[in-house]
Amino acid sequence: MNHFIGSKYDANLSIVDICKKIRTQLKDEIKKNTLFEEAKFSVRKRDYNAISIVVLEMGFNPQNPLRIQEYIKNPHSAGTGIPLYSPKGLEFLNRIKEIANAYNYDKSDTQIDYFSVNFYLDLGLHYNLEEKQREEVAANIDQFLQEMNDSLPLCPECGKKVLDSWDFEDKKGLCWDCVSPLIKARDDNEKEKYKRQIEETEQILQKLVNVFEIPGGGIIDRICFPKLNKRNTLKGYFEQLHPGQYHVQSRVMIKKVIVLTAEQYEIFSNHLLHRFEWLEECGGSDSTAEGLSSDDYYKLSPEEQKTWEDHSYLEVVKIVCDGKPAFFVNPEGYGYARYVGFSEDYLEK
Repeated sequence: MNHFIGSKYDANLSIVDICKKIRTQLKDEIKKNTLFEEAKFSVRKRDYNAISIVVLEMGFNPQNPLRIQEYIKNPHSAGTGIPLYSPKGLEFLNRIKEIANAYNYDKSDTQIDYFSVNFYLDLGLHYNLEEKQREEVAANIDQFLQEMNDSLPLCPECGKKVLDSWDFEDKKGLCWDCVSPLIKARDDNEKEKYKRQIEETEQILQKLVNVFEIPGGGIIDRICFPKLNKRNTLKGYFEQLHPGQYHVQSRVMIKKVIVLTAEQYEIFSNHLLHRFEWLEECGGSDSTAEGLSSDDYYKLSPEEQKTWEDHSYLEVVKIVCDGKPAFFVNPEGYGYARYVGFSEDYLEK
């Protein structure tokens, strides 16, 4: 997750307003930044929350001659691993992206398919311009290769010319040969740290192997489940308990009640995605409709399906601890707190 909030983000600005500000800033960039000399842009709103920036003209050719050389040698090659644009071209495009994203924010979490941005940015060169540039490079490949080679920066560690530079902590512009050992050392350290954390977590979770269970029973009404599920901590659910961010399940059956000590409650509420034997084979939906089995639901007639649904309920496990808010878990048979809900009485407090 690369969350950010742009330095010029303003919730009161419409997408049209942002487009105007981007145009103004690009005009200023043309005046003061040599990379932008002779550049022309199209900046417009696309759809309800997207901005399209198209480069119509520019004062230099940003295409990477190494990529085009590879294509000339093998037209069926996609140039895998070779940047599409030269370092100078990437600097130009990244500056445009920086200008636009100053008005943007990104709070997305792709692991749970959650997307939240101020706008989506579509940035690229106009098709006709790009075709013209590629033809120019292909016709003068040796000249462009030499020009790019002459302009390449030197790695501050080994002094070699760098086509695709890397930054590592406070070290900037490194070549891959110099940065790869640093990345490996960091990753090895992170793996070792993660291994220790897993071992420590397993020791802590041993305190939840044996818990006190009492039978549940009876159907209750109105349990509220936050829309975003699969949170690892109870805090992650509490943050969503405001109007419009949860749905209400009207018929719920408590299969069993788990009574935790204060220490066990604290551990469980911070490890909800860990599997526990006492949550196995719990959760899911069933029905009290007589003679209608959930296993044969899709074999039932439409009328029988409606009867089954009218008498259906959600099965949960209730988690209680003296002095702590009770909550309900629907593992859906997976053995971990896949869905977590709260009573309406708790929400009203």
